[in-house]
Amino acid sequence: MRRIGIEHEFFLLRGNSSPSVKDISEFLNELLRFGFKVRSRYEDGLIKSVGKEIPERGYFSVKNDFCTHVLEVATPPSECFMELVSWLGDCLEAFKDSSRVTGLTALSAASLDTLPTGILIDTTHPRYGAFDRLPLSVGDKRFQYRFFTTLMCATQFHFECGDRDPYTEARMSYVFEFLVPYLFSNSGRVLGESAHCVRPLVWRDSLPKSYWLNCIPVPAPLTRQEVSKWSQDYASFIRDYSFAKVTDIGTIEFRGGCSQPDISRLSGLLKLRLLISKLVSENTRYLSELDRDEYFSVCQTGELSQRQIELLSTYRARLEDALGCDVPIRPYKGGRP
Repeated sequence: MRRIGIEHEFFLLRGNSSPSVKDISEFLNELLRFGFKVRSRYEDGLIKSVGKEIPERGYFSVKNDFCTHVLEVATPPSECFMELVSWLGDCLEAFKDSSRVTGLTALSAASLDTLPTGILIDTTHPRYGAFDRLPLSVGDKRFQYRFFTTLMCATQFHFECGDRDPYTEARMSYVFEFLVPYLFSNSGRVLGESAHCVRPLVWRDSLPKSYWLNCIPVPAPLTRQEVSKWSQDYASFIRDYSFAKVTDIGTIEFRGGCSQPDISRLSGLLKLRLLISKLVSENTRYLSELDRDEYFSVCQTGELSQRQIELLSTYRARLEDALGCDVPIRPYKGGRP
């Protein structure tokens, strides 16, 4: 197994309201009783992030980023599946204790049906100005919101690529990406709108159609130079929001997954990612615009096109073996894509 790191986000609320910066600081301060140490503070001294050193691995970090009601947990990389799961399990148990002491509630959903009252966005964050100036898409955009990252949480994985070319692997992996929302959706509603998996739909609708490096780019980039040139030329560029992003250090950051509600589901999503990384070597084609449209149709309906059914049927036995459960096939019945 290649070394993998996990980033897991979750919502943290006080009732129906966003927590204050002081609330978050107190929540993080409670984690110090579990071996975490302060890693950064705001200018007024309140805690912004904490971390725990894992011998010979690196830091396990917890930080508040961009808005107060979303926290991010990041593990150091490991080649051991059970080690990753154990780290996250211990951390989430510590969160339960911090929630009890501080009165804050951690939500298991990956999207918010309504924005929390008193939402606090860090206006000093480098991305705030870019979002504020963002030219929103036009037309029928049911899932559009300017500060869309405040509505959703993700479970993301960083994969080392070894001898594989990361851009080729990322590009090939998109063929199987529909399996992620199909099997591991945890975002059924956002701002009063419903779908099988709303998180990718919010990403799609909240950035302009011309924003190439968003969700599933078609064609996906094959070199760092392509990404660099487009990001420099595109006037409203914020960052690369591709669901399989190649990082500056040559790893792939898989961002397409909803934040999972518990360790069992998170483990299942990781097993799916590991299987997809194996299937990529057997894949011989790139994603087309039709594939991308059918991916978003899965997000909308939870149903599969005929081409997706054929692909799933080819690998269904291996998928069920990897996940340890039956994998249903739900054909597309028509209706709004």
